[in-house]
Amino acid sequence: KGLFATGAIAHNELIAPARLDGQCTPAGRYINHSKTPNAELVMDAHGDLYLFATRNVEGYKGGTLGEEVTIDYRQALSLLLRSN
Repeated sequence: KGLFATGAIAHNELIAPARLDGQCTPAGRYINHSKTPNAELVMDAHGDLYLFATRNVEGYKGGTLGEEVTIDYRQALSLLLRSN
């Protein structure tokens, strides 16, 4: 299971919310780790987490799945530890 791009995603584009009001969203639940991620989590002033592309991500094309959207879990953990 994972989160796959259905359309092209541009560098720095908001992909989806990952956690809102302390609750994990479907995007947050299915995001996987990669040593070479194409997205990162950004926390707003309210503690909500949003997933942003760190480079262009290929979407669904010609019957093939789009690229899997991934993050570096260490970056996510660091972000969460700083917020506490």
